[in-house]
Amino acid sequence: MTEAPLPGVASPLRDRTLYCLQQCLGQYEDGLQVALNPDLQPHVAQLKTLRHKVGKGLLQVAVFGYVSRGKSALLNALLGEPLLPIGALNGVTQWPRSVRWQPFPEEFAWAEWHIELVDTPGLGEIEGATRAQMAMEIAQTADVLLFVIAGKPNASELASLAQLQITEKPLLLVSNKSDLYPQLTPLQIWDALRPVSLQHWIRPADILCAAANPAPQQVRNEWPDGRITEEWRIPPPQVEELRQRLIHFLQQEGVQSLLKNTLQQAEVAQRAMAQSILKQQEAAAQDLQLRFALLKAGAVALIPLAWIDVPLSLLLDLLLVRSLVRLYNLPTARQNVEALWRTLFFSGFGLLLCELGSGLLLGLGHAVAGDLTNLSGALLWASTAMVQGLAALYGTQRVGAATQHYLREGCTWMPWGASELLAQLGQIAPAEASPNTPNPVASPADSCDGDHL
Repeated sequence: MTEAPLPGVASPLRDRTLYCLQQCLGQYEDGLQVALNPDLQPHVAQLKTLRHKVGKGLLQVAVFGYVSRGKSALLNALLGEPLLPIGALNGVTQWPRSVRWQPFPEEFAWAEWHIELVDTPGLGEIEGATRAQMAMEIAQTADVLLFVIAGKPNASELASLAQLQITEKPLLLVSNKSDLYPQLTPLQIWDALRPVSLQHWIRPADILCAAANPAPQQVRNEWPDGRITEEWRIPPPQVEELRQRLIHFLQQEGVQSLLKNTLQQAEVAQRAMAQSILKQQEAAAQDLQLRFALLKAGAVALIPLAWIDVPLSLLLDLLLVRSLVRLYNLPTARQNVEALWRTLFFSGFGLLLCELGSGLLLGLGHAVAGDLTNLSGALLWASTAMVQGLAALYGTQRVGAATQHYLREGCTWMPWGASELLAQLGQIAPAEASPNTPNPVASPADSCDGDHL
């Protein structure tokens, strides 16, 4: 299957995202580093999954909600067929189920996208903490979130929404079973969102009403012969507003959501892989730092001249940075390099202050007690040399720690790095909606009455 073309200005960024993932994986394609460091394996597998997802244009929409809110019924109504099991018992969905959904006409560019609806286990089940945790993990990987409620959200649902807010994913709040709450409006639901930060995340236009499985209604029939009969009929599912809003949302923000989510996961994976490599080389790095620290401390202690010690100290620190970069073999970038240079500067400046202070004390000691014996003078010189050596040792440790931080945080800021691409993506406005798809956003004051839908 060929890669799905992504519409809009994000297509070049999609190509750069694929290149980012490929370059990151390219560092481990020979399998040697992965074999030597098994901690890298899950991150390599995740990057491969992300590469496949972006390459095939796969966008995941995950559905969350507490039990008995009708998540599976809502998805079946969107799909137009009962692909997902539903029932009267709580917790019918005990593990994630994924189905493909194609709401776009064949002639439309988005028809080549693959949209996956993910039905997650219900939140708040008795003895269902594991499945609830599973649902939250899915939220980290999904591109768009749907949260299903019935009526106004209760305290538990608000707490779950607050947890989902941490993911910073786009979310649509769906009030299902709207036929049971005919007077409830999206604006009333939005007013019930607490804390207030939820109102900043979820806009009134992101709150929709649906009735996936409306309650039966009694119908009165009057026949030509004068007979009057009554029967119960089940109204058809009322999810068209949700369908149109979701289509509009995917067209307007779907590409950016997919790429942003992919790059955020790649960013975390890259840093985790860098941390694994830093941990693997910890013993060798400590040995390297110790050798440089002893060399630097010895040179500073033996040479009493600050104008020689400070440049020598800076040179040794730079050699230590170079040696650590070669040891870890991680990509370097200009990002965060200023912090490393500040550490180098303060290391040298601190050593300079230490030498000036100790030299002043040494001269003062000679001035006050000019008749010091040779042994006393040697002890005074040795003490100042030790202080200078300890300052040099501390500076070397700080430079080593700063180098590790620079490599761990800066490895994602290469021209093809995830952090760099995320910054570029933040400068791209969401694509305008296609003219052949109407804007289905309803007024927030509209009623959630099923008849309105």
